[in-house]
Amino acid sequence: MKCKPFVILLILMAYGFFLRIYNLGNQSLWIDECYSITAAVGMMENLVPHMPSGVLYLRGILHTSMVSLSMSLLGISEFSARLPSVIFGVLTIAIVYLFSKRMFNERVSLLTALVVTFSVVETAWSRQARMYQQLQFFYILSLYAFHRYLKNRRKKFGILTAISVLAAGLSHSLGFSLLIIIPLYVLLLNIKTLRNADFKNILTERRTILAISLLIAGLFLAEWFSGAFAYVLNAGMDYSQQYLRYLKTFFPVFLYLSVIGAVAAFRENWRDSLLPIIALVIPLPFISFGIKLLGYRYIFFIIPLMFMFFSKSLDWVTRFLAGNRERIQNILFILLCVLILLVPGMNAIPTDTYYLEPNAPQPDFNSVYDYLNENRNPGDVLVSSYPEIALWFNQTPDYWLAFAISGFSPERWMDGTRIYYKRTMTPAIKNFDDLKNVIETSESGWIVIDSLAGSRIPKSYWRILKEKTEWVDKASKPGFAGAVNLYRWGE
Repeated sequence: MKCKPFVILLILMAYGFFLRIYNLGNQSLWIDECYSITAAVGMMENLVPHMPSGVLYLRGILHTSMVSLSMSLLGISEFSARLPSVIFGVLTIAIVYLFSKRMFNERVSLLTALVVTFSVVETAWSRQARMYQQLQFFYILSLYAFHRYLKNRRKKFGILTAISVLAAGLSHSLGFSLLIIIPLYVLLLNIKTLRNADFKNILTERRTILAISLLIAGLFLAEWFSGAFAYVLNAGMDYSQQYLRYLKTFFPVFLYLSVIGAVAAFRENWRDSLLPIIALVIPLPFISFGIKLLGYRYIFFIIPLMFMFFSKSLDWVTRFLAGNRERIQNILFILLCVLILLVPGMNAIPTDTYYLEPNAPQPDFNSVYDYLNENRNPGDVLVSSYPEIALWFNQTPDYWLAFAISGFSPERWMDGTRIYYKRTMTPAIKNFDDLKNVIETSESGWIVIDSLAGSRIPKSYWRILKEKTEWVDKASKPGFAGAVNLYRWGE
């Protein structure tokens, strides 16, 4: 009996859910997750995403709301904080299937769903209490809904498009790139018609005025949340080579074959394939030239589009080799699907720890703070690189070891007085004399420093740490992206 595609999709979603939820709460939180969770706890208490100091954390506000809801229902834990990403990760398998099927055919859609299900990077980001998986889902959903709206002009798909575009933007400001992608796609589809059009009538139509108003509102929202559009226009940096190197290193097979797939798709049906091509290309300038921090997670939301064109290339190859013999095509395609699972970057075995990327620090804070919870005495001073992490583990930090968290000046993270870490109002240690004074005037204390902080604090700090403190070897434990170390002084 032939297995129906819908059944295969359900099996993929079920196994994808298993991979994503397996021991979900075991891996230590990393600092970006703790930002989101701390804001979500503030939202649980006061309905607004504020940090312990009262400062609002508006980044990814829709994601923060989802995390807050999950923790309200299931209790505050790593598991409940990460669960929304798991759900959106599984839903992404479904929406990628639907969008690929609409663009191409059943074989391409099933293979794309399979790749998304077992892709390590997809699974890893589906297990994080951050907004990137949610952004990816709403981004693809927006493209799917808009394409359906263009084909049948049904109001419900127009409304779904508007909602999903807004949801993508409120998940991350990069989602508002859809407000460029969608009008550009429509423009290119109708460019021949526009040559002979009466622009005076077009510009005065109600629909045109509404579209322009929405575009302006979207640009304003994007600027309000992160200033992404203004950064791109100013072109203050260029990370294009780094992002290309990342794709060539982590997705070599997918990257090169996706180019072949995009060309084949464009030649077969340029009107449909143009939408995912634009959606794949347009965000890249914003990411490469507009975001001051280099983070490979910023291109995560467009990765399924690369997988989709990769799948199209394999479908094109099987049809080329088998000709019109459908049975041979299916056999070759199934064989390729099996081989894909052996490609680096794919994994079907559940694990509880995942490496995200070179620029996402993931030290194991669990071991160090478990040690502190057992050994820190009342009156012991605690100096932390990340006050939010300390608070998550029920350890109130006395000082923040100020450093350039995102490569910017430490003052960026301080309040107006330049005395406190603004998100928790923890006093800041800003220089060598501050650190020396804390150690010499406090009878006993602890300092937590991970690899990122250790690489960015002034070198002079290490001299006083070596002279005045002792490294606690029983507490420190290497992590996927560097170690977190514990130092102590006094009894």
